[in-house]
Amino acid sequence: MAIDLAKISAKKLLEKFGIGEHKPGSGSAAAFQGMLACELLITVISITNTPKYQKKYEKVLPTLLEKKSKLENDFLPQLESFFYDDSYYFDRAIKYRKQRDEEENFFLKRELNIKSLEELKKSIEIPIQIANICIEIAEIGIYVFDNAYKSARGDSQVGISNAVSALQGCLSIIQLNLFLLKVNEFRWTSGIRKQYKTLKDKLDYLQIESNKRLEVLELRVDKYVRIFEDTDKFLSISKSKKNWNDDELENLVVSFQNLIWKHRKVIWETETPKS
Repeated sequence: MAIDLAKISAKKLLEKFGIGEHKPGSGSAAAFQGMLACELLITVISITNTPKYQKKYEKVLPTLLEKKSKLENDFLPQLESFFYDDSYYFDRAIKYRKQRDEEENFFLKRELNIKSLEELKKSIEIPIQIANICIEIAEIGIYVFDNAYKSARGDSQVGISNAVSALQGCLSIIQLNLFLLKVNEFRWTSGIRKQYKTLKDKLDYLQIESNKRLEVLELRVDKYVRIFEDTDKFLSISKSKKNWNDDELENLVVSFQNLIWKHRKVIWETETPKS
């Protein structure tokens, strides 16, 4: 599958996945999700490192830039390679399987079956490697969400979600292909199942952590909604009459001051006034 990811349009890539063939397949899709997660997190870190925000984030920037380098120089190239490799090896497994089904000679059929299963093993090993990378990407995403540019937390959360989704997809692929192996290679599959258990435990943890970050965004919106509600009430009162006496104006100003003081921690997220 000769696809230049830098040149193909999103529409064409989606068409490749939706054409109804086995390549690119679910393993390639998981790798692509991981790449998308990388790019989103790289974007957030790059914004955090612009001159406008460097001072504000100077304590965490060295760590963020280390993680950015890992995303760019390690994970993206590896995932791009797996994007192609998954299709290549699964395609070989399918071809051997078709030849096996059409072969009438018992010994040749058996040999083709062995070859098909060997290629299928690679279609299990590759998703395991993709899954392990996506765990690290998700963990980087959590750090980026908590420490990088706050107004880009939407990108950070989508990055986390993509990495977690890719991990979950890989686990599904592993289970499906293990089933296809059936009783063959029992010792090998036993080792794979142990790795699967470790990956599944990580998935459970990361899903919880991802949901916590979503709740952070929800709480932030809820706080602003309360400001908007109180402000709307104040404006309704202030517009309720045209002529105010001095005492009424004083009460109105005090109400406005109380509104600001009540919501000071939201209005000033840093350096909140204490008096």
